[in-house]
Amino acid sequence: MARKKQTEDQIITFDGIDYKYSELPDDGKIIVNQLNIIERDILQTKMLLDRHEAAKMTFITQFKEVVIIPEPESSDKH
Repeated sequence: MARKKQTEDQIITFDGIDYKYSELPDDGKIIVNQLNIIERDILQTKMLLDRHEAAKMTFITQFKEVVIIPEPESSDKH
């Protein structure tokens, strides 16, 4: 997979082979940029999923506290 590049002198490693970004054809540069965007989107999606999972657990806890009424304690006064 491609590593994120900031300048033309960066080295792209793809399938164990190093490529100079500046020496890639224009289509290759576009593909590297697309891969970097997709990797960023995947990371953002994973973070969003983590936030939704945490929110879900919070709402489950709140539901238990609000809706599920605890049974009254039985008193054994014999």
